Amino acid sequence: MRYEPFFRQTTRQGIGSIASTEFGTVRFSDISLERAIGLWEKGFPYLALTAEGARKLYGDLPPAERIALLKKCRTPEEVAAMVATWKKPTQAVLFAQENRLKELEPPQG
Repeated sequence: MRYEPFFRQTTRQGIGSIASTEFGTVRFSDISLERAIGLWEKGFPYLALTAEGARKLYGDLPPAERIALLKKCRTPEEVAAMVATWKKPTQAVLFAQENRLKELEPPQG
């Protein structure tokens, strides 16, 4: 299964692969969904979780696991997509969301 509906590539248009010491060579045309999930969960900076990905891949997880996944989100959009998987976010979820968004803010100065 392809990764595209669930993740999007965050490199410039036309970049076909990335070589990294931590992740090796990643060819975007060859990534399976399972590999994309593993890369994203390990912090691969060139894949972003989409709203559909949050809903389909992580929507059935218990609340504690979804809150833990908020810490892996690298953009406000990913945080919003993850929180949107809850029909009625609990106070703990809203608190975790607020904290993660503060962590993602660029430094003032």
